[in-house]
Amino acid sequence: MKSKIVSRVMLFLLITNMSILTFDVHKAKAEPKTWTVDDDEPADFLKIQDAIDAASPGDRIQVGSGTYYEKLLINKAISLVGERSTTTIIDAMQKGNPITVVVSKVTIQGFTIRNGSSYSGIFLYLNNNTSITNNIIKGNLYGIEIYMASNNYLARNNVENNQRGIWIFFSSNNTLRDNAIAQNTYNFGVWGLDLEYFLNDVDSSNTVDSKPVYYWINRHGGSVPLDAGYVALVNSTNLTVKNLTLNKNFYGILLAYTNNTIIQNNEITNNKDGIKLYESSYNNLIGNTIEDNERFGFWLGHSSNNKFYHNNLINNTNQVYEASWTAPGIPPSISVWDDGYPSAGNYWSNYSGIDADRDGIGDTPYTIDENNQDRYPLINPWSSGENGNGSDEDDSSENGEGDDETTHPFWAQWWFFAVVAVGTVALVGAVYFLQKKKTPTPTAPTLPSEDTACIMHG
Repeated sequence: MKSKIVSRVMLFLLITNMSILTFDVHKAKAEPKTWTVDDDEPADFLKIQDAIDAASPGDRIQVGSGTYYEKLLINKAISLVGERSTTTIIDAMQKGNPITVVVSKVTIQGFTIRNGSSYSGIFLYLNNNTSITNNIIKGNLYGIEIYMASNNYLARNNVENNQRGIWIFFSSNNTLRDNAIAQNTYNFGVWGLDLEYFLNDVDSSNTVDSKPVYYWINRHGGSVPLDAGYVALVNSTNLTVKNLTLNKNFYGILLAYTNNTIIQNNEITNNKDGIKLYESSYNNLIGNTIEDNERFGFWLGHSSNNKFYHNNLINNTNQVYEASWTAPGIPPSISVWDDGYPSAGNYWSNYSGIDADRDGIGDTPYTIDENNQDRYPLINPWSSGENGNGSDEDDSSENGEGDDETTHPFWAQWWFFAVVAVGTVALVGAVYFLQKKKTPTPTAPTLPSEDTACIMHG
């Protein structure tokens, strides 16, 4: 009996001691510490990277005004805070990313981040829950590049004079607010291969060249406002994008998982790609001018049963790219590229056919690939109508014409019958040439180089 009592007492003491030890361990855990960095004032460190190396997760690094010629690797969950964004400068001297973040729960606030040259000003890689706020980011290949990183927060950053502004790549659930993206070669873009990678929270408080970003998700019905600077429509239906001027982005317009939408009468110039359709079908693209885009006028992947006509494709490096050309195993995108005869198709600046009958339509098709051709290519750029209202409808009743009910003299009626006769002859001729136009002349498409066309890279 006594041995049992002794055993229980010993067990009680052991448990009590373990509890006290655990309490002491928790009590001994270091509180977050603030480290200081200054290049010309008393501080803990002269260099930011030295402070990062010394810090523990949860610590704060306060950086005084000055220029720090460094490339920073942040591999701990710390807060990096500059004294003032205009005077606290991280300069990579064109030797790498000014800041690379490879761990979650980091804060970067209050810096000018510059001169990554061929690299990213801030590169987020495989991390989550990072906050990037109140920074000026300039003179880099990418201002901010988010790669396979999710649930991050970007707000009140000025991303300017980079080759590319903000690029979100295979990343989801990132939130962007009040970022001013301006004067970059290409301001903004998002890409991935699955729907989840397009699901980022980007509202119209973000701007490109002072115009709002409209990044719409799960919208069904409605029109994009006329002040748009960037347009992406994701997992949406029955929208209208009309009469916009869109330039200097990764894509002028992005449709991802979006159907039954009208893209009409837009000017889309000097983007990386003009209009990009991915997993998007049954859309109508009409009367757009797509000009001087670096890679492609139209980019299509997994997107069939769309209709393209009366578009002007002018001096794009490649007028069309279809993902199956360079990604074996992907089904081809097959669409309609004209509105029949005599309404016609599109204007292609590299079309080499002739118009022997002078009806304004080329006598041979413009062949995109074996599945896609514009049967009735326009010889001259499409114009939306002499009345200039963007419609093919006759508005003569609105300008006071067409309502005269007076009886016309005989000579006018005679001319009417003469016109009918001439019209009949013209119709017979048109039927003849229509039959002639139905026979395509296949030509092999000019495929873009693999380094620019890979579907993985958007």
